[in-house]
Amino acid sequence: MLLPAFIFCEVVQNFHISQYHLILQSLLGCMTLYLLGLVTGYISGKFLNLNTNQTKFLCGIFSSPHTTSIPLLLIEVTHPVLAKISNIVPAEGIMDARSRGMLYIVLNSIFANIWRWTVPYNLINKEEPEQKVHSELEENLIFNTKEKQPKKIDSNRLTLATFCKEIINMPIIASFSSLLLCLHPGIQSYFNTPNAFLNETILSVNKLASKGYGFLVMFLLGLNFADLILPPDNSDKKDKKHKKVVFTTSNLAFLTFMKLIIMPIIASPIIIFLFIYNIITDDVMIFLFLFMAAAPNAINVIVVCSVKNAYVETVSMMMVIQYLVSVFTLTFEISLIIWFLSIF
Repeated sequence: MLLPAFIFCEVVQNFHISQYHLILQSLLGCMTLYLLGLVTGYISGKFLNLNTNQTKFLCGIFSSPHTTSIPLLLIEVTHPVLAKISNIVPAEGIMDARSRGMLYIVLNSIFANIWRWTVPYNLINKEEPEQKVHSELEENLIFNTKEKQPKKIDSNRLTLATFCKEIINMPIIASFSSLLLCLHPGIQSYFNTPNAFLNETILSVNKLASKGYGFLVMFLLGLNFADLILPPDNSDKKDKKHKKVVFTTSNLAFLTFMKLIIMPIIASPIIIFLFIYNIITDDVMIFLFLFMAAAPNAINVIVVCSVKNAYVETVSMMMVIQYLVSVFTLTFEISLIIWFLSIF
């Protein structure tokens, strides 16, 4: 929660960014993917005729594109190819394809962190309890009782106060507090003083963050996935019940299809439009946005589910299925993306 703001501080210092239009372009691309993810999740929920909480969960999951570890590896592997087909010739003050890719990944991860702790954090709620089926006599009694009661103000009605209460949570407060701390010269000295704490290149700091956070994510994913495949403990049936996946296997297959196939089909024309009309000008940045649209959901969103204690089994199985399928889909889609960029 604290690290992205410190990374952002180091990005500005180490790369001497004076062209803030790059940051705005990165924010624009991220917001495009996030909003398209919300739409795709909503369509999926309505198509499967899911309840409100399940649809909100899908909107939160689908609007969390992958912005860290896989793009880092991909840039390391593909940057020689991107450098050959890039329209931007490295010159004084202009970074090469690899450095630009790393910069965009870090910016995207910062925006993703803020988005994850605002939108998905507030969309993902516990599963709604099953409604009790009443008899006809009970329904009449309930109906007559409701008629006599005075109307109450709907406490769930969306107002500015309730909106702020939902959006402003502790992770967001911590992130913005760390951003303010970065403005203090004494705190900054930990970054730009020789041999000081965290005085490394941007890639090294991002690796430090991804290693520690990635281990936590994989540990949580492993625990939740193990809970799915291990047999239930029947020693005390009254107190211990084996949790079941909320979504059926066919649901998970459909959601994987929506994320890995339909989402890229919806997002690609919009991202390409931004590129052709010079709204987003860098081809390496466009490559990453096209890739993130086709990649599996961010695996670290399981941290949000674990914090909320909601859908942890479902999201674990969803991640496993998506990552297995994406081995084949991403190979084909990345080839198409590079082929498209080579044309332009």
